[in-house]
Amino acid sequence: VYATGGYIVSVADGRWGAVGAAVAALGGTIARELGATSGADLLVSLPDGGLDVSGRLTRALGAAGGLSVDVVRDVRVAVGRVPNDPSFPQQVWQSGTGSGRIDATGAWDLSTGNGVVIAVVDTGVSLSHPDLRGKIFTNPREVAGNGIDDDRNGYIDDTRGWDFVNRDNTPDDDQGHGTHVAGIAAAAANNGIGVAGVGFNATILPLKFLGADGSGSFSDAVAAWNYVAGLRQAGVNVRVVNNSWGGEGGSVPRSRSSATERLRSLGVVVVNAAGNGGSDQVGDDIGSRPY
Repeated sequence: VYATGGYIVSVADGRWGAVGAAVAALGGTIARELGATSGADLLVSLPDGGLDVSGRLTRALGAAGGLSVDVVRDVRVAVGRVPNDPSFPQQVWQSGTGSGRIDATGAWDLSTGNGVVIAVVDTGVSLSHPDLRGKIFTNPREVAGNGIDDDRNGYIDDTRGWDFVNRDNTPDDDQGHGTHVAGIAAAAANNGIGVAGVGFNATILPLKFLGADGSGSFSDAVAAWNYVAGLRQAGVNVRVVNNSWGGEGGSVPRSRSSATERLRSLGVVVVNAAGNGGSDQVGDDIGSRPY
């Protein structure tokens, strides 16, 4: 389901001088920047003008100073189905039988994720979970509770990631999916409780853009990706961004946004969900094609 009237606009060379006038000429407004420091993506609000609103916006921006632009429609996305089997987190990476095995124990001879930050772009993470509370990223450039944007990235007191749903610095999980994902990625090991994450010595960066109902706007995901890019450029060792969500019927736009390309150029691995939809749980994709 499309988010009403929203379009994500990316300009390859970062020239934004002519964008406002072109958008206004179509009766629209610039809703907000998707990343306070990058200036690479904007959420634009336009009135419903038929099926070719995106095309008209692209042409208008291209005519405004010869801008090279990319326009994708903002959409609602949601988490996928998760089995309720309590042993599921253990089964998906075990080295024994099972279609999901990855031989994690063999990989642990090479690395357990020391020094690696994994950004979980999802419903947030339970910040007090006993298997995760010691694994949450702490922003070294931000002073907690002083009400100041110490690192000047546009987010005040973002000491433990960011909540793009409520626009605050507490990306706690009120749905459960993000905590599940974070546990698979980096739950503590050898502590006698719960499970061991695949990279149990890695650190989790919680970025909440999906609400309590498990859905959210694609534009907020773009803002989260740009947030990660800013941290990476500041020297934080964010190596992976995990996106375990999608849209029904192939409604999630192919990621033509500059945000994911920027992450890849910075050496960040972008992991997207694919093949985990369908009520029969046999691996068919939730939409018409994987992303």
